[in-house]
Amino acid sequence: NSICEILPHLTGHVLDLGCGFGGPARMIQAAGHNVTCVSHSPVQLDYIQSRQTTNTLLADLNAPPKWPDANTALMVESFCHVRQQAQLLASLTTDRLVMIAHQSKTDSFFHPLWQMQFHNEQDFRALLNQAGWHIIHWQDRMAEKAAVTAQLWRQGLNQIPKPWNRHWELLDELSTQIETVPSFTNHFALVDLVAIRKETL
Repeated sequence: NSICEILPHLTGHVLDLGCGFGGPARMIQAAGHNVTCVSHSPVQLDYIQSRQTTNTLLADLNAPPKWPDANTALMVESFCHVRQQAQLLASLTTDRLVMIAHQSKTDSFFHPLWQMQFHNEQDFRALLNQAGWHIIHWQDRMAEKAAVTAQLWRQGLNQIPKPWNRHWELLDELSTQIETVPSFTNHFALVDLVAIRKETL
């Protein structure tokens, strides 16, 4: 559903930055877009190349490479894991930036366990603005996604025999937190964000 919701915002050749194992890229490609999957993980890119005809680029988003020609830079829940965020935003050569991004509703902070940077809305908007991006769409979808996501995670986890590795344990703990802490969505947002370069205005 998340990818379906952002598809109308994508144009032309899409750079999928922090592409994971290529699930979103397959949907975007099926919708008619040329996609380049970008990851620092050879394992992820090998998996993608073995299953689909998608361009791939091995690159660390903290040390941006020379980007191929493209129209849209896409980041699906990957921006929060980038340490050199301002550098990455300034390096992009696309005219459009689309994100599904985590955000704090209180103070900005770094979560050491998840290795995630949570900006509050004010800091997030300022970061994009300073890097030359003009936001044209901003929508928090956490309230509609949190509970159903935790439920689906729980269904998947229940199919994995125990003992679990630490990754599965952490996901189980997060699912429990979402399901049992009513204030979870008061502290965190999951934003659909679209921005264009200021010079294109």
